[in-house]
Amino acid sequence: MTKTMGYGEMHLIREIIKNTWGENALKTKKFTTHDILYIMQEMKDDEGKAYLEHSSSIMRGFGVFRAFAKYLLYRNIANFDSMVLMTSEKGCLTDDTLLMMPRDLTKYPEGVPLKKLIDKGPIQVYSFNNKTKKLEIKQSDGVEFAKHDMVFKLTLSNGYKIKATNDHPFMLLNGTYKQLKDLTYEDKIKCILNGKSIIAHKIKVEELGKQNVYDVVNVKDNHNFIANGFIVSNTGKSSSAIMLGRQWCKLLGIRFSPEKHLAYSNQDMMEKIKNAEKFSVIIADEAVRFASSEDWNKKEAKELKKVLAQIRTKHLLFILCFPLKVNKVEKNYLESFVNYWCLTGDTKIITRDKTGMIRNTPIIKLNKYNPEVLSYNIKTQQYEFKSYDKKILSKKNAEIFELELQNGLKIKCTEDHPFLTQRDWVRLKDLKETDKIFIYNEKSLDNKNGPVFPNSFSLIIDSCWKRRIKIKSIKKLDKREDVYDIVGVEDNHNFVANNMVVHNCDLFGRGKGAIYVKDKNPSNDTWRIKDFKMVGSYNEFTDLSTIEKKLKKHPNFWKIIKFPKPPEWLYTKYLEVREKNVYNDERVRGLVTSDDVHKALLLLALQEIMMNDVTFTMNRISLHIKNKYDIPITKKHIQDILMDSKQLITKIREENVK
Repeated sequence: MTKTMGYGEMHLIREIIKNTWGENALKTKKFTTHDILYIMQEMKDDEGKAYLEHSSSIMRGFGVFRAFAKYLLYRNIANFDSMVLMTSEKGCLTDDTLLMMPRDLTKYPEGVPLKKLIDKGPIQVYSFNNKTKKLEIKQSDGVEFAKHDMVFKLTLSNGYKIKATNDHPFMLLNGTYKQLKDLTYEDKIKCILNGKSIIAHKIKVEELGKQNVYDVVNVKDNHNFIANGFIVSNTGKSSSAIMLGRQWCKLLGIRFSPEKHLAYSNQDMMEKIKNAEKFSVIIADEAVRFASSEDWNKKEAKELKKVLAQIRTKHLLFILCFPLKVNKVEKNYLESFVNYWCLTGDTKIITRDKTGMIRNTPIIKLNKYNPEVLSYNIKTQQYEFKSYDKKILSKKNAEIFELELQNGLKIKCTEDHPFLTQRDWVRLKDLKETDKIFIYNEKSLDNKNGPVFPNSFSLIIDSCWKRRIKIKSIKKLDKREDVYDIVGVEDNHNFVANNMVVHNCDLFGRGKGAIYVKDKNPSNDTWRIKDFKMVGSYNEFTDLSTIEKKLKKHPNFWKIIKFPKPPEWLYTKYLEVREKNVYNDERVRGLVTSDDVHKALLLLALQEIMMNDVTFTMNRISLHIKNKYDIPITKKHIQDILMDSKQLITKIREENVK
């Protein structure tokens, strides 16, 4: 049955033609096949959106994959490459879960606890083949920490029990999976007893609170394993990728074959791409093996890069399955997403509690009973109370600097903490002698250490006059301290600390990304590189709405998205990398001479002198070297040299203490 074209669709086509080729194109232009495919591409306005948002029945269940595959096929015919990234939140189990695997039966008669296998590398596990209805031994990438999440205890009618997150999938009698939260008494849950499958029903589910949970990663072929007698699925990325791949093949009238369309390694991937026919599908299962930072520079990955060019020339659908857990992230990559700006625990924050009482509260004592902090609205130039996400301990035993203003106000913080000045937000280490810091009029507070009542404070805010005070000195302190900051101040992203306006902590706050789409008109440069000049400049302190307005000046800009927040374990690993001292390596330490130590001492002494003279900056040193010796050196290079010197002297002092 042929579907007729409605008025709305015809109107849309006319608009696309008019906007692309001009007002008279319908009368004068001869449309090629490529032009028609381009119009079809434009009519499909669902790219990058959540397909489950649609209310149409075709966009539910398998229809989602069918519609998405159809859309991707249109793109590939029109000479666009289609690469799909698939990831998923892991449903997980507690570390006391017993895993069925080849083992010493006298030591582990019921199974091996997951806690014995965490981060031990690849293992073999028992897995259930849903086609043959038999248990098989399959290779797995091992047991990994997944997240810290709410855990539930599931009890079955046969006495089997398991502790898992509510999104963990369990196999039913018909071979499909259902998440714990969706299980009902009517569901027939498949279990294993003495190597054979049995059926049981859900009796009860109990909430146990939040715990660390783990997953068995990438079980080959069957994508399931046996835990406490339950047949449970590992993450569902592969299943979704296979469903999408099958729908793609169905549209083309070809048979989907795991042996032909699934790849598990670099070598496997290269062979599959080389042998693939045009418009085939290639699924890179656990693609992090060759796309993560730790593997990308390996020899075999470099060979793979060359082959990947064939994805476009062969019009392949390329699906990459990524786990949310990344085993190793390069330091420079992670640093680009993390800002850690910190204040000492005795820093006074102007807060308002739930009763309306206003106090000067040390940042170390901030808690849920102080839900709002005083903040400065740069647009309205008014002070106002705003909620915040939380207070955090940013770093222990940090290097501390003291900033003093000409009116006597002082604050202790790390060298990266940003202050509001007449030239926008500036970090402490980049402040100049001519800078003026925005302050809240300290004379307005009747009682600096005690409560200030709301009725009098409202008058204080209304009558507060804006002040900017010059810097008197910046000096490094001998004593190291734990430092804190406030995360996520609503709207303004700043707060008043010791009466100075400072930026809130942007921990993972750079987790925003701009998406640009390729120019669909082949007569233009694909990415319109020259047009990026129209965007203008912005920095990490620029308001997000302002950045978006700037980015919209580029014709290929689509939207700003928010990246998933990295888990706590990732930030902890980042800190380990950031704080690692290269001289802890005995081989590196063995190469150090007394001259190296003396040079490092000299550099650090010069740096301390520089910190006490606000006119003496990194930029000034760099400019002086270039002008005097005609040899360019960047500010980053100077900072790296100083950091290396600091690590060396730290190691020498530690050895002297021992």
